[in-house]
Amino acid sequence: MQSRLKKPFIIAGAILGVVIPSCLITLHYVKASGKNPLEFEGHKRNFQEIPFDSLDASRECEKEARDKFGEEYLRSTVDWHSTRFQETRNMYIVVLEADIGIRESFEQAKVYCYINPKSYVVSYFKAYDSEDKPMLSSGVSFEEMMDSFQQSQN
Repeated sequence: MQSRLKKPFIIAGAILGVVIPSCLITLHYVKASGKNPLEFEGHKRNFQEIPFDSLDASRECEKEARDKFGEEYLRSTVDWHSTRFQETRNMYIVVLEADIGIRESFEQAKVYCYINPKSYVVSYFKAYDSEDKPMLSSGVSFEEMMDSFQQSQN
């Protein structure tokens, strides 16, 4: 009776004796290489075989948003009802709904990107806050400029 109970424990021990050391060795070599094990590092994609599509365009737009907003870029989702390939412009138009700011206080934004399907580059990037005001604007808006002229005349 004891031999029937010992056999499953012996098998489980043998399996764990192989699995645990192999996992530890793998983790050691991954850490030593300094590479992210989940990051793809294979050959570059052949776009002749697998064409650039709206999913690729949305990833490029998200990457551009991350670059533009830096640490303030928290997350985004693709608005698939608005994201499309526009034949007249020969561009992908991507619309993201993004959260910009810090986790405790963030602004919801709409991000618009035009992506060239041949160069895979974002050729237009604009973000608007929840009140449809441009974000990342480095200049003065026309309305602000006109207001400042009116105040200087009074």
